[in-house]
Amino acid sequence: MDNDRKVLRFFTTCDDLPYIVHYYLADDTFEIRDCHFPNDGRDSFAVLLRRQKLPDRFDVNQPGQSFIGDNYLTCDEITPTSNINAYGKIYVINGVDDFTKQFYMSNYGYDFPNGQVQF
Repeated sequence: MDNDRKVLRFFTTCDDLPYIVHYYLADDTFEIRDCHFPNDGRDSFAVLLRRQKLPDRFDVNQPGQSFIGDNYLTCDEITPTSNINAYGKIYVINGVDDFTKQFYMSNYGYDFPNGQVQF
């Protein structure tokens, strides 16, 4: 319960479109939200990926074949130089909010140089 209501927010782009990726520290789940602007010509679907654990790999296995261990992406695997791979789509991290920047600096020593990016 220490991480209840604590969310890491990454400002990303994928295919030249802006997205916000939320990482919930309480249960290690991701959510991907689409950023819309007036008259951008796209349908307004607010949530691209509902809140769920994000698999680390997307291999297709044979029936009966299972993985050993936990194969989900966690916050310690995300670095300032890495990208977020969600079901084959690459989300390039352009910036983070202030809480995320402080969290990574205090826990892992990473410094996201961009700070908060406005779309």
